[in-house]
Amino acid sequence: MSLKGNIQDFGLLDVLQLISQNQKSGVLHIYQDNNQFAEIYFNNGQLVDVKITSQEDDLKIGNYLVAKKIITEERLNELLEKQKKNPIRFGKLLLEENILTEKQLKEIYQNLTKSKLEKILSLEKGNYEFVAASIDYNNKEIEPIPLDSIILDTLKNIDEIKLFKKKLDNFDTVYQKETKLIDNVFLSQKQTEEPVIKKGDKFYLNIDAFTIFNLINSSNSIQDILKKSGLNEHIVLKTLFLLLNYGLIKPVKRDTTKEVKEKNKIINNIIYIFLFIIIVSLLIFNLTSLDTVKNTILFNDQLFKEVSNRNNDYLNFIFKIKSIENEEPVLYHNPKSLSWKK
Repeated sequence: MSLKGNIQDFGLLDVLQLISQNQKSGVLHIYQDNNQFAEIYFNNGQLVDVKITSQEDDLKIGNYLVAKKIITEERLNELLEKQKKNPIRFGKLLLEENILTEKQLKEIYQNLTKSKLEKILSLEKGNYEFVAASIDYNNKEIEPIPLDSIILDTLKNIDEIKLFKKKLDNFDTVYQKETKLIDNVFLSQKQTEEPVIKKGDKFYLNIDAFTIFNLINSSNSIQDILKKSGLNEHIVLKTLFLLLNYGLIKPVKRDTTKEVKEKNKIINNIIYIFLFIIIVSLLIFNLTSLDTVKNTILFNDQLFKEVSNRNNDYLNFIFKIKSIENEEPVLYHNPKSLSWKK
């Protein structure tokens, strides 16, 4: 089965459905600007895995486990270091270390796969190529997903994400909790599908929403929360959207956000560069002008002596004039001559 084309001419959703309906196995390569953006793996028409080139899945899963307090950040670093020394799949390592059960790991991988599929189907431009191949996978870690079981939810989530992004401005936005309502927020005892539920004057958050709420600290941006929570984009944005609508959080003023911090950083860098130029200029002047400075000092010394001598002569001249003025002149009848009486 040869399948190759442009997303604008033949959409990715149609391509996925074609592969699924024909129960094909292989890899769908997706490109943007001639660079590989993602790969979608199929086995008999079912989704096995989705890889996005710029996304580190192991770190995302690790951050998710840290946010859920299943492991500490130090423990995560130990696992990642161990994985580097002994090349092993991160999922297998989590099973061997008894951190997760097979069921828990499969659920995490499925949620991650759905999240990445949402991002891929949001693409409006690009190219694709399906390469038929036999796909091998570890059934202890991965549970194949029938496309028709998730496609409707995926499309709904994509539409909602667009709405949330308009409401939440941009991913650099920082939020803070509304202190007056913090005591009215509770962790729901049931894992409800809706992340935030209001009952009277109380708000009940499911485990994912509560994790997100705890990461709101007047410092973390939306992008930071996405990274640290390890949760998919849809659930993070939906939770923030609901928290904002219920008045449980509010944006931090811009003068305390990263935008101003970045501006201050730029100003400081300019000042440092200016000071550096001055210091270098002074050093160059000192290194190249020592003789000039020395000669200038000698010249000034000679000049001072010369001026002093001339000043002395001038003072003597003035003194002489003054002394003459004190004597009485004698004027004779001949005006052409003037004599002084001694």
